[in-house]
Amino acid sequence: MRLAVAGLPTDAFRFCGFLPRQRGKRQAALQALAAKGKLPGFHGRLGDLGAIDDQYDCAVTTACGALDHLVVDTVSQAKACVEFLKRGNIGRATFIILEK
Repeated sequence: MRLAVAGLPTDAFRFCGFLPRQRGKRQAALQALAAKGKLPGFHGRLGDLGAIDDQYDCAVTTACGALDHLVVDTVSQAKACVEFLKRGNIGRATFIILEK
């Protein structure tokens, strides 16, 4: 399938963030737990916490793999997230801990 813009294939636009990407089940599970109030201090995916100017979106998204890291307040909250992911066999995640 081709898009009208510059005749680039759909995959090129998806790679650069122009089309919605599916979130992983690990993030969705942690977000649901946080929404229930059972995971205080969980802020979500780093890439969702800020905004990137449209002209730089593709470059930043491509160069910065850390945008998929999950942000929490403390080490103990990160450990709780890891345990939750292990118990549910949901997957792995990398955390950015704000206290350290």
